[in-house]
Amino acid sequence: MKHKFAFPSLALIAATSLAGCNGPGHHASANFHAAGQAIGNGNVGDSAGYTGHAFTEGAQATGQAISNGSQQAGKAITGNNNN
Repeated sequence: MKHKFAFPSLALIAATSLAGCNGPGHHASANFHAAGQAIGNGNVGDSAGYTGHAFTEGAQATGQAISNGSQQAGKAITGNNNN
C-alpha cells in the first residue's frame, strides 16, 4: 500500500520545492494541497481534478525554472550579466 503513494509524494515534493521559485510552482503546490483536502473529504472527483492541474502547473514551473537557469548560465558564460 505504501508504494502506491510514492510517485505522488515525489511529485508533491518537487512541486513544493518549486513553489518558492515561480508562480506556476506556487499554484501546483496549492492544487496538491487542495487535492489532499478533497480526498480527505471523500471527494475523489475533485481530488483528481486538482491533481491534474497540479501536474500541469508543476510541468510549467519546471520548464520556467530550467529556462531561467539556462538564461543565467548563458549570461555567466558570455559575461553578459546585465538584467
